[in-house]
Amino acid sequence: MLKKLSVLLGISAVFTMFAAGETAAKLDYAALTVPTLKPVGSGNMKNSVVHYVLRNQQVLFFCLKDGESINLYVKHFGNKSRPTGISYVILDQQKNELKKGVISYSTLERIVHKVEKGGTYAMVISSGTLAAPWYTVSSKTPFTALSAAGKEIYLFGPQSIFVPGKALGNNNMQVRIGPKESYTAVIDGGEKQSVTTAGSKLLDMPDKAVVKVVFGNLPKPAWGQNFHISFPGNDRTPFIFYGPERAVEIVK
Repeated sequence: MLKKLSVLLGISAVFTMFAAGETAAKLDYAALTVPTLKPVGSGNMKNSVVHYVLRNQQVLFFCLKDGESINLYVKHFGNKSRPTGISYVILDQQKNELKKGVISYSTLERIVHKVEKGGTYAMVISSGTLAAPWYTVSSKTPFTALSAAGKEIYLFGPQSIFVPGKALGNNNMQVRIGPKESYTAVIDGGEKQSVTTAGSKLLDMPDKAVVKVVFGNLPKPAWGQNFHISFPGNDRTPFIFYGPERAVEIVK
């Protein structure tokens, strides 16, 4: 039986005891830099996505005021065939560990951490590599950004996402799919684009701050399950946002 042990060592932490055969994913954030962020939108969470379906290691950033909390729900979609525990750690801007834990397969866990001082905070989360399980992250923290800095985000489709437009320094979004995969994309309510060729395609962004992109499926070729999203040349807002009023940008 799974047991949760709360350990108080000046910071709050939750660790999960695993059944036989289960292991926890390793976290690697030695090269991570936590940037200084500032809000762009109002923080209104209306019209937000419910969650993002993710895989492997990802990084989320949070822009908080004094006394606010990071408030997330993480759902592990693995099972006995993919039982690797999802590991996470919450960091301050100096990369001090504030809260960490492991989430067992088929578990929905709420993660809350209140900060005393406002600023930028990060969460590194991983389900491992090579056939790693999927997981969802739902954020109730107004200003939350899923990082695509220096790498590609690994999403599961179908999926609606909010990304920076030209007004936030992002001219294009690059989407890469594998062989025998396909998708449709509707950018900012415009004309539907169909992509049936494996590899990367640049999608032009309109001159707006935040753009909604809706991915859909095609009957043939096979529906693309793995979207690799990146923003070439964008070092101002290399993020995916949770809603149209929840954007942030890097303070230079």
